[in-house]
Amino acid sequence: MTQGLTDNPGASVTVELDLASPISSYTIVPADETPVGTPDFVVIPGASEERIFFHTQVCQDFGGRDLVALLVSKALTDSIRETRAALGEA
Repeated sequence: MTQGLTDNPGASVTVELDLASPISSYTIVPADETPVGTPDFVVIPGASEERIFFHTQVCQDFGGRDLVALLVSKALTDSIRETRAALGEA
């Protein structure tokens, strides 16, 4: 799953989800560059498959661009949506 977004100065960035076992992550990539940040998480099996985010990191060279806010917002929005879907909520 990939979603294009815009950072604080208006540059295009992409947030990608990498589901893996045991540690999954989201990755933020500025246009035409290498990944510069990730929040890592594990999925706790069960009815709602809870996600526990335990580490978020963004390269210091990209400070001031609100990349952490974009990453956390996207990760939490996805987590809430997937939990609701697993519970059969709209």
